[in-house]
Amino acid sequence: MGQPKEWLQFGDEYLLQRIVRIVSEVCSPVVVVRSVQQALPPLPSSVIVVEDDRPNGGPLAGLERGLKELEVEKLFLVSCDVPLISAETVRHVCEGLQVDRDVVLPESGGKRHPLFAAYRRCLLPGLTTFMDTGERKMMTFLAQQRVKLIHDLPEHVLRNTNTPAEYAEVLEIAEKAGLTSASRLPVASDF
Repeated sequence: MGQPKEWLQFGDEYLLQRIVRIVSEVCSPVVVVRSVQQALPPLPSSVIVVEDDRPNGGPLAGLERGLKELEVEKLFLVSCDVPLISAETVRHVCEGLQVDRDVVLPESGGKRHPLFAAYRRCLLPGLTTFMDTGERKMMTFLAQQRVKLIHDLPEHVLRNTNTPAEYAEVLEIAEKAGLTSASRLPVASDF
């Protein structure tokens, strides 16, 4: 990308700021898990920023750290590179977390999206054991869990920005929808 994704401009805010703002409409508190000494754009003082305690552990390490930090029963996990999310889609995923499931995982176009999903805190002991074995694959861990798949999220909501071309496409979609015109001031908890 040429620069960290959390610093990509999206209207009058950076991608991470946008994600935090939107998730904050549904979830509180919001925790951002960053790499050791990773620079982040300015965030509201209510946001808890913690450092990853498993360097190079990937998204699972971020989920583990978020579950450790938050003493809540449910958590919504989102990456910082899906700028087309809305409070409604976050709420929809969170509301799908039922008593008999520990994960709500969107699936679209045959692809599952574990970085836009709801998780229960009860996963923490098993997740820690899983990671202590050296495993880092999110989908391998999720294959062992009680997962509810949802298929009704608009596909554009799950679009991420892994390449300059994807970033340009997302900006174009957002401009057409009027999403980048003004700000209204990335892991969140109990919803």
